[in-house]
Amino acid sequence: MELAQWTWKGVQQYIQEQFQVKVTSRTLLNYLDRPRFVLKLPKKRLTKANAEKREVFVREVWCDRWRPPV
Repeated sequence: MELAQWTWKGVQQYIQEQFQVKVTSRTLLNYLDRPRFVLKLPKKRLTKANAEKREVFVREVWCDRWRPPV
C-alpha cells in the first residue's frame, strides 16, 4: 500500500487483509489515540494570493482593527 493512500478506508482495508479483523473508523480512531497519534490536516495555502495586496491589507486594514484601546 502506498503512503499517499492512508485514508480511513485504506487503513480499514489494510487491517482486514493483514489480521482478518473488520474494524470501524471509530475503533481505528480509538486505537490511534492510545499511543497519542494525532490526526493532522494540511494547512490551506493561498498560493494564488497577491503578496503586495496582502501586505497592504495587513498593514492598513487588519492592524487598524486590532490596535489595543488607548
